Amino acid sequence: MYTNADQLQNKLDELRLQLSIVSPDFVFVTEVLPKYNFDNISCSSTLYHIDGYSAFPGTDLGRGVIIYAKTELNVSPNTTLNSFYGDASWIDWISDSKTITLGCIYRSPSNTRNCDEINHLLNMAVGLAENLLITGDFNMKDIDWDTYTTTHGEDHHESLFIECLRDNFLFQHVNQFTRCRNDQSKNILDLILSKDENDIVNLEYLPSLGCSDHVTLLFDFLCDFKIICTGASSYQYRKCDLIRFTEEWETTNWQEYFQHSDANSMWESFVCKFRASVEKFVPKFKPKSGHMKKPLWMTQDSLRFIKGKRHAWNKYMATKRTADFGTYKVVRNAANECVKKSKKNYERTISLKAKSEPKQFWRSLCHPEKFQKGGKMQEYRQFSRRVTKLSHVTTDQLVSHQ
Repeated sequence: MYTNADQLQNKLDELRLQLSIVSPDFVFVTEVLPKYNFDNISCSSTLYHIDGYSAFPGTDLGRGVIIYAKTELNVSPNTTLNSFYGDASWIDWISDSKTITLGCIYRSPSNTRNCDEINHLLNMAVGLAENLLITGDFNMKDIDWDTYTTTHGEDHHESLFIECLRDNFLFQHVNQFTRCRNDQSKNILDLILSKDENDIVNLEYLPSLGCSDHVTLLFDFLCDFKIICTGASSYQYRKCDLIRFTEEWETTNWQEYFQHSDANSMWESFVCKFRASVEKFVPKFKPKSGHMKKPLWMTQDSLRFIKGKRHAWNKYMATKRTADFGTYKVVRNAANECVKKSKKNYERTISLKAKSEPKQFWRSLCHPEKFQKGGKMQEYRQFSRRVTKLSHVTTDQLVSHQ
């Protein structure tokens, strides 16, 4: 899955909801950071954490790029390619038989000097990787991808980019517009590159995240691989065979069991017996590959609006009528408002119950150690400020403001 977020922070909730529906193995995101990054937010900030995924951010030299990979996949950063060009992220997906290199690149349309760097980067990637997938926003708006030609001269950066693809035998798979606005022409700016034209199948053009003017691309990348599950299984205590568990413990002669033992030895014996009983009577559960938890704040209304947004977009893509695009924008805006309202109502509810039900409050903050770059202190502080404000408001006042 690929998308140009045009500032991911205010669209992250919708992205989490979308991932709970389609559950892709990899998510490629460009333009992560705000255009005017006055707060100096980093791509490695915990604000961009997504449960069930490991984040591999690029540097903060441009608009920012992040590749999300499911935690059960054996993925590591490609330090060689990451060190060459700042506004990109490269990872290696490792299996028993092969290594697949995945990259995501962003090129600013206002900077033509970095085109030579990108062409050299593609040359390096093709030389280093036998199996290769590259996505990104390259901002090559005047290229006709049906004929691999451009209206500009041979020395223009678009012509040089086309020659680079030809020299490296890279195939470009996107053939419909990926960016559209009412007052501007539709362009193919977001690309998917691979070494074989049959590598990409089931390419779908989905609606954008939030009010971004770039579509979301969902596709299957065909390759031979073996998923290496790194997640540990857990016990399903609710399905414990309590009758047999209880019978075994009731028939145990505890005086004989603890005979001639001091306190420490008795405790160790007790723990060993308990663990043995758990192994015997409590079934284990290992999450399936592709399984992802839904956001805690997600409601049926927010899910319905997101599906309605996708339906309106599919209708516009089929008809290309201005009226249908206007309908899509209305549904899109309503979906954005519903997502924001659902999360706000959820945070309001747990803030009112923060003292009586503290577990729910801490559960909403997730686990700090899940994100590879550190804890979630920044998100914790923001959420705590919202809770502090709401803690001084009575229930009657909240109802009166709804």
